Amino acid sequence: LLYCDIGPVEAQHLAQALCVNTSVKTLKLSYNRLGDEGAKALAEMLGGNGAESSGTVNTTLEHVDLCLCIIGPVGAQHLAQALCVNTSVKTLGTIEKLN
Repeated sequence: LLYCDIGPVEAQHLAQALCVNTSVKTLKLSYNRLGDEGAKALAEMLGGNGAESSGTVNTTLEHVDLCLCIIGPVGAQHLAQALCVNTSVKTLGTIEKLN
């Protein structure tokens, strides 16, 4: 799903679908415009978020590529917290342009 103009709303829908995923192991979302809100939705899918979580997290994804998705410190924090509890993700690609 590289270069698909996926924003926060689309990321939310994708995250909901991936909560019940049992076959997709690699998710490539680089070069989209997820932002912090999209990153938060993906983080909730990967590791839940306490009372706000639906209780269902993805335990199938192993590789997630989010390079150049306009994710700032807040979104990165959500992802870091999710990875503290997620045991299936082996690699997470996240680079951003430095000005």
